[in-house]
Amino acid sequence: MAQEKMADCLPGKGGPVMADLSKALNFTVTHRPDGILVSLSGQFTLPPTIDKLRIELDNIYPLRPALVVLDFTNVTFIASLGIGFLAQANHMLRGSGGKLRVCGLKPAVMQVFKQTRMTSLLDIADTPDAAFAPH
Repeated sequence: MAQEKMADCLPGKGGPVMADLSKALNFTVTHRPDGILVSLSGQFTLPPTIDKLRIELDNIYPLRPALVVLDFTNVTFIASLGIGFLAQANHMLRGSGGKLRVCGLKPAVMQVFKQTRMTSLLDIADTPDAAFAPH
């Protein structure tokens, strides 16, 4: 049976950002037999919006999962700091023999992935089911 955990990250105040900081980053973690699914929603912006996700992933790394899938289906924006966060998560998982895959990228988010060359660093799938399919 899948275990789920919900976390709400409240955005902070800061300088000008091209995202609506009133949109919190929320996520649900589901442990599956084939890996861990992290379903995201909102905007993947600056701290503190990603701090709870960072803490959650820090708790996941020691479990040494073979696969962690980040589902971006309900993410409307990603800041450059979010790209750095993903690169670090990818590095941490690969260091323990695991993989990070992302799925459900909206066109605007995919454009950021392409501009930052994350498309060559991360495995990208259309859906969570496709991300968990054997590659």
